[in-house]
Amino acid sequence: MTKGLFLDFGGVIADEGYRDGLFLIAQRFNIDREIFFRKCADLIYDTGYITGDCSQKEYFGAIKAFFNIKIEDSEFEKLMLTSFRIRRKILECVETIRKKGIITAILSDQTDWLDKLNEREDFYRYFDFVFNSYHIKMGKRDVNTFGYVAEKVSLKPSEIIFIDDQRPNIERAIQSGMKGICLTEEDEIIDFLRKEFL
Repeated sequence: MTKGLFLDFGGVIADEGYRDGLFLIAQRFNIDREIFFRKCADLIYDTGYITGDCSQKEYFGAIKAFFNIKIEDSEFEKLMLTSFRIRRKILECVETIRKKGIITAILSDQTDWLDKLNEREDFYRYFDFVFNSYHIKMGKRDVNTFGYVAEKVSLKPSEIIFIDDQRPNIERAIQSGMKGICLTEEDEIIDFLRKEFL
């Protein structure tokens, strides 16, 4: 029996703003956007920014040094944060699901950007728990993360449905015992939530 619903942030609750923001920067500096995105995604782990072990300044510095580009940190941050569009209809579904007694949680590989976005958009209030790699010091590249968050909400992994837009994350969730679903389009996520819970 499903007792918990965990959702990724970028690509599920919101558009994939991390990718889209990096694409904008790559375009500005005439860098292949896929190469830029993949390297930045690796650097967010390699620097430790994803788990709160370094600052945004250090992360941006590593990107700028690797690609030899010049952009103010404030502008870099603005391009990243404004690329996240919150999907309000999904939050409305989550709110209804939560009222049915299902535990709802965000499980996201995010940095302090997630807190900054919440200050602007106020979406934490729809969830019982927010598991952000920046704060829990664990990311979804580690299969142990899924067991850890299940334990934190006092559920078995098998009692949790997890939705993410990245298949490797879903594969690790399934490996942990969760019911993992790979979806990215807003309409298909809403259809799934309605069929499964409403």
